[in-house]
Amino acid sequence: TFFVDLFSNDPEVIKESATYLSIVAWTYPISAVTAAYGIQSRGVGRTKVPLIASASALTLNGILDYIMIYGKLGCPAMGVKGAAIATLIAKIVEFAIIIGITYWKKYELAAKLKDFNGYNSEFLARFIKPVIPVMVNELLWATGVTFYTYFYGILGTEAVATVQILDVINGIFLSLFMGLANATGAITGNLIGSGEEEIAKVYAKRTVIVGAGFAVIMSFLLIATHEFFLGFFNISSETFEICKKAVVVYAAYMIPRVVNTIVIVGVCRGGGDTVFAAIIDAGAPWLIGIPMAYLGVRVLELPVYFVIAMIYSEELIKSIVGTIRLLSGKWLHNLVKDFPDSEELSTEVQVC
Repeated sequence: TFFVDLFSNDPEVIKESATYLSIVAWTYPISAVTAAYGIQSRGVGRTKVPLIASASALTLNGILDYIMIYGKLGCPAMGVKGAAIATLIAKIVEFAIIIGITYWKKYELAAKLKDFNGYNSEFLARFIKPVIPVMVNELLWATGVTFYTYFYGILGTEAVATVQILDVINGIFLSLFMGLANATGAITGNLIGSGEEEIAKVYAKRTVIVGAGFAVIMSFLLIATHEFFLGFFNISSETFEICKKAVVVYAAYMIPRVVNTIVIVGVCRGGGDTVFAAIIDAGAPWLIGIPMAYLGVRVLELPVYFVIAMIYSEELIKSIVGTIRLLSGKWLHNLVKDFPDSEELSTEVQVC
């Protein structure tokens, strides 16, 4: 319960959270493998594989949540524990589907043990150089964002509930753009690798413009439909009113958040500009978001929706810096230029 204690003073919340995490923790190694196969499948154009796996897992997770949390179809009502078990089962199924399809169809990622032997130093150097910044990026970003939960916890259980509920609703609207970002990364990466760098620049800019346009539409949809989604949650009238105010903040920042998702995840990472992506993505929470959270919670003692607005100011600044990088074209790095082709690499591997 050590980590849970950092984010809430409510004994009941701490108890339930500890129960949930003790079960969900088993999904982490499974999710790591699933994510690796999913990302690489998109990179080689096998986009249907992770789509089928994730869609199946989400559907199953929702059904099992309903059964196990509320005790339906003869199953005892397990509440939070049921939600954790449902998540674990869904993750195992997702893993089985993505691995099963990959090896059944004998796709490019259906590796054998012998395929992991004989990597030469040049290959490893080119692989590790862009990967390390991404790993550091995700670690620092996740740690920074975790501190937001700590500050929300200071505001009370209702504030935490508000943020969690709206993150779920907002995630429904933003999932489209994460898919767009992943597609952008795959497209630009393949274009750069094939030497069509100028076309990659054009595609990157167009994708960001399209994403921003759809973000405007989604912002209005979020405001128009949020009460419908809130109706699915068993919350007090006070929390309901707080959520209604916070929705406006989420909607207002949707455009910069979408731009950041596409530029950082799709354009910069797809273009090999992982160092820049790491600097702005991991730096923003620590340099802007966390200080703003401290100011809003500890100094000004503002309501949660104002604190969210202050924290999300990092998204606005990131979008400005990211757009400048996009327009400059400096994000494009051809990591496979002058690299041995597949036949030469295969020969070198055999020699090794």
